[in-house]
Amino acid sequence: MPGNFPKKHLCVFVFLISVFSVSASYADATSNKFTHKVITRDFSQPWAVEFIDANSALVTEKRGSLWHFDLAKNKKTAISGVPPVTHRGQGGLLDIALDPAFNQSQSIYLCYAHKNKKGSTTRLAKARLVKHTLQDLQVLFTAEPYYSPTRHYGCRIAFDSESLLYLSVGDRGERDLAQSLETHNGKIIRLTRDGDVPESNPFVGDKKALPEIYSYGHRNPQGLFYDTQRGRLIAVEHGPRGGDEINIVEAGKNYGWPIITYGQEYRGGKIGEGITHKAGMEQPLYHYTPSIAPAGAEIYTGEDLPGAKGNLFIGALALRHLNYISLDASGAQPKEERLFIELGQRVRDVKQSPDKKLYFVTDGGWLVRVE
Repeated sequence: MPGNFPKKHLCVFVFLISVFSVSASYADATSNKFTHKVITRDFSQPWAVEFIDANSALVTEKRGSLWHFDLAKNKKTAISGVPPVTHRGQGGLLDIALDPAFNQSQSIYLCYAHKNKKGSTTRLAKARLVKHTLQDLQVLFTAEPYYSPTRHYGCRIAFDSESLLYLSVGDRGERDLAQSLETHNGKIIRLTRDGDVPESNPFVGDKKALPEIYSYGHRNPQGLFYDTQRGRLIAVEHGPRGGDEINIVEAGKNYGWPIITYGQEYRGGKIGEGITHKAGMEQPLYHYTPSIAPAGAEIYTGEDLPGAKGNLFIGALALRHLNYISLDASGAQPKEERLFIELGQRVRDVKQSPDKKLYFVTDGGWLVRVE
């Protein structure tokens, strides 16, 4: 490079070269057994999709809108009563989940960025969905403390087989706090459906730890789900420049960020000591280097997609594809495929409908079914 080439342009140039090389190397790996059908292109930066039934879905938009979408009529209807959100940076109205007893309670859960004079944070609320209105809104959890940066909120919701609620909270760009048990940053939180702390949480009774914490040492988990077939919680999280991780999350365990990582600083160079292993810290099930910027994730449990039952689908933002991970029951290294690269879409969330169809939403506003 010429001596006067600007450093910031050099970083962008190197990043683009790495992205191009990764995309090209996986182009031939794209499976021909999956096709897609675009259902609609009528959303504005959707962040999450959740199905009420086979023909009815709820979709959040980052700017703060919540929609009911009728798949049979290809029609969306606005839902009122959404709490105020801070739509800045990576913040906004983010994840949505149905109560495990939704048919009786009509309750839904929302995760969003909330602000006050000190900054913003991750917040969880619960409300009843009555026709197209949210009623009886309750704030169940607010991550502490608030920070001025508007990044790394985490904000994915999952329920286990006992209806306990898990919520991801990113490190908010304050990376060292992921190792502190006195903040919620860089943690997976576990609560009851009503927002209480389960007595079985690993740090209950520890005066130097917040009782809501289930695991720690996470950077920014934007994929979180409970694998009912294998009885385990899985988090998919952003690394820095490289080092995106798929983690099997267990109570009280430390997943290492920022002490161990397979990534490096965005400007180049090692993070901390530049180590990938340390005693007492967990290794990921799989990691991506360079990064794909993983988002929402889902284990497919149906029969319609050949060979896909029990396997993992992850949205990819940086490399614009649907990531497909074959999970071998023997515990062998997962195999990866990169699907629908030709769409050029940042895949934000992936969700299975009650009739076992697989859908994803993209930052470009698309709702797509995998076939």
